Amino acid sequence: MKKGDFIVLAAILAAEAILLFFALRPAAGGAYAVVSVDGETVLTVPFDAAPRVYTVQGALGPVDIEAGGGRARFLHADCPDQVCVKSGWLSLPGRPAACVPNGVLLVVEGESQVDVVLR
Repeated sequence: MKKGDFIVLAAILAAEAILLFFALRPAAGGAYAVVSVDGETVLTVPFDAAPRVYTVQGALGPVDIEAGGGRARFLHADCPDQVCVKSGWLSLPGRPAACVPNGVLLVVEGESQVDVVLR
């Protein structure tokens, strides 16, 4: 590899590190978690609230959602694949997670921190 190749590689790695930093930082002030069951909002939790577990009744049974402290997630659900639980923590506005068999949707809403979207 030539010297120029190392410079290009270093620039790419630095850009990826910066993108990862901004992708993983907590949500903007004023963000909140919205939980809907069959399209009807049943729970809204501001992210500046202390973390707490909320139970919501879905089509197959109860779903536990942990929200507050700048993030939210499905903690437990009575669905076969557990895709919603495996989706992990949500902290950026616009990010959804869904327990489709239960009809439960969790979305982070609020001001987005994104300045530019590259496609």
